[in-house]
Amino acid sequence: MYEMLRLTKRTLKQKGFTVDDSEETKEALEDALLRADQYIRNFCHLPDVPDGLRYVMADMACGHFLKDLYNTGKLDELFGIESGVSSLKIGDTQISYNAGDASSPAVRVKAMIEDLLSGRKDELLRYRKMCW
Repeated sequence: MYEMLRLTKRTLKQKGFTVDDSEETKEALEDALLRADQYIRNFCHLPDVPDGLRYVMADMACGHFLKDLYNTGKLDELFGIESGVSSLKIGDTQISYNAGDASSPAVRVKAMIEDLLSGRKDELLRYRKMCW
C-alpha cells in the first residue's frame, strides 16, 4: 500500500497539485486507493489488481481524491477554482452561470478528473475476464 500511496502522490504532483503530509490527506488518499482497487477488481473480475494496472490504479485514485475535494469545495479553497455561478441577484431572482469555456480552471479540472477516473478503460479491458 505504501508504494501505491507514493505513486499516487507523485502522479498528483505531476498534474500540478501539491499534496501535504497531513494524516487527513493520507487517509483520503488511502480511501481513494481502496476505491480504485475495488473498482478494478470488480470490473476485471480478478481477486487482485495485476502489476500491469498499477498506474491505472494510481490515476483512478487521483481522480477519486480530486473529485472528493471538488465535490466538498475544498479544491476551490486549495487551488482557487472558481465556482459555476458568476452572479446572483436576489430581487426578481436572477442567477447567471459561467459560460464554462475550455480555458476556465473549473472546466479544466473537471475534465482532468474525468480523464483520471475513466480515461484508461481500454487498459482495464485487456485484463477483464468473463464472469458467469
